[in-house]
Amino acid sequence: MRFEFFIRRWALSLLTSFVAVLELSSQAQIPVVPDWSYDQANNVGFFDPAASPVAGYGSIGELRRTVFMAGANYVSSLFTAAYPGEVIRVKAAFTNLGTQTVGNGGSRGYTNNFGSANPSYKANVDYTWTLANHVAGRELFATNTLAVNFNTNAVVTFNYSTNESAPLGGGQESLFTTVVHELVHGMGFINYINAANGSFDGFPTVYDTFIVQDNNSPVAYTSLSDANRLVAITNNNLFWNGPLGVGGNAGVRPKLFAVSPYSASSSIGHLDTGVFDPFGLLLLPRDSSLVQAQVALVALERGMLYDMGFTPARPQILSIAPSGGKNVIIASGILNANYRLRFTDKLTNGVSATNWTAIAGTVRSGWNTVSLTNLPSGSAGFYAVEIVP
Repeated sequence: MRFEFFIRRWALSLLTSFVAVLELSSQAQIPVVPDWSYDQANNVGFFDPAASPVAGYGSIGELRRTVFMAGANYVSSLFTAAYPGEVIRVKAAFTNLGTQTVGNGGSRGYTNNFGSANPSYKANVDYTWTLANHVAGRELFATNTLAVNFNTNAVVTFNYSTNESAPLGGGQESLFTTVVHELVHGMGFINYINAANGSFDGFPTVYDTFIVQDNNSPVAYTSLSDANRLVAITNNNLFWNGPLGVGGNAGVRPKLFAVSPYSASSSIGHLDTGVFDPFGLLLLPRDSSLVQAQVALVALERGMLYDMGFTPARPQILSIAPSGGKNVIIASGILNANYRLRFTDKLTNGVSATNWTAIAGTVRSGWNTVSLTNLPSGSAGFYAVEIVP
């Protein structure tokens, strides 16, 4: 079954070299705050009182809320807030989406030309409300900025595991990975084109600005004529050209899903199934057969989000303690992300960068920690860089 994104566009203008450096600090991640008031008012979906298929939950509604928050908290873990109090408010509900769709997600609106000192900011480009808040560095929209829906149709059977070691049963769909997939769409992993004539009907989205046609002789997707863009959306020859997405794909431009016939719910705004299905990536137009073996976004998927302007998460310090003549720092990080130590200029206190080593280079175990140590003991300034790839 396929995933869908939906697009809502209307004119709303406000008059008013990103480096992936992750300081080890206490700076906040961006909380994802759900609004499931519709389901609550109607005693359905996230508040369905039916018995839970998993022991330990009072109802299937409670189970669904738990899995949703696990997915939301994972998405939150990927980003650092751009301003105090930044949150991502999302309208979430279960509804009948028919027989072909697992879930859908999209922005509740777009805006442009709001002005920002953020070096990733682009004028004359449409931003989702969520991304606009972040790139602006201030709250432009104090409301639900995106919406996601999950299918209640009897043809869909959800698996409620959040554990990559728990395989999907036959015919099951992962609610956890669907939550992540649809939230990411609503945040900004989404394109727009008028499929009747190839135009943008206004400004392109920030996502569109990173697309090129032809990996060998790349031409900016936004620079194509409407007629040529109309051809491009089904020519199976569109690629992502943002530096962090490319870096996360070992220096190769990630291929986008642009096959014939064009699908308003799947084309362009997903990665190509022919290339990436064997890897179980989450941002494909449908579940890969291996999706449950990969419950986290890989470096290229995260890199695409960072290219658009989202600030990567900084490992959160959990403890700093001396141990055997060393200082050991335990910090939480992004699942499956690699970190490399660097040094600041002003707080090194004479400690050589070569005296620092990463005990655990890949943050994976229990979603949680990377341990860093320095020799000899003593305070020193440092920061960690997420390695892409």
